[in-house]
Amino acid sequence: MTRDPPPRPAPEPVTRWRVLPPRTKRPRLPPELIPRPPLWRRLGRRIGREVLGILLPMLAALALLWITGFRP
Repeated sequence: MTRDPPPRPAPEPVTRWRVLPPRTKRPRLPPELIPRPPLWRRLGRRIGREVLGILLPMLAALALLWITGFRP
């Protein structure tokens, strides 16, 4: 005949929320350890800004000339 297993102790009642330790800030990497983006991306951004800075005003001027009826 098998015996019943001994009764398990009752879990302790939860009386309040568990307080988590404060989160610590991740240490910032020094600039020499921060990976630089690839050359094509750096150049692409700079060239893109310069091209937009030249092309957008030119296109706006052409659009204004076109709208006002100036036809070369």
